[in-house]
Amino acid sequence: MRSSHPPHPKRPYSNWFRSFTETQSKLTVSSRILLTNPSDSPEYQLRLYPHALERSALLTQNEAAELCAIEGSQAAYDEEKGRVEDEWRNRKDKMRERLLEGLEERRRKAREEMASDGVLAGELFGFSLSAWKDIYGHGSRRPGV
Repeated sequence: MRSSHPPHPKRPYSNWFRSFTETQSKLTVSSRILLTNPSDSPEYQLRLYPHALERSALLTQNEAAELCAIEGSQAAYDEEKGRVEDEWRNRKDKMRERLLEGLEERRRKAREEMASDGVLAGELFGFSLSAWKDIYGHGSRRPGV
């Protein structure tokens, strides 16, 4: 681009000096921006962009790994909880059966004793074994069975 008037003979380096001054002022402004608030500088953002992309990818990868670990631990917890509940139910049922068997055994022994002793006692007091069974039941009506 040509200027409208011819170059001044006393200033042969005026274009170079003007270019130098403009570059220096741009660098000074850029330096001040970088020192005070680097995130406002386009140069800083451009240089930081690859690192930001890498960081974002790593964060996404870590988040996915964390979610996978949480799901795995939740599944293991649910499985273990189910096992413990099943074991608890089984032991509860076994304990109930043992208690009922013990109760039946005691009732049977009591009946046998009543049968052997009851004949005399029933005859003495006017009760028969069948009357005693009618009054007190014979163990067929158990609650919860």
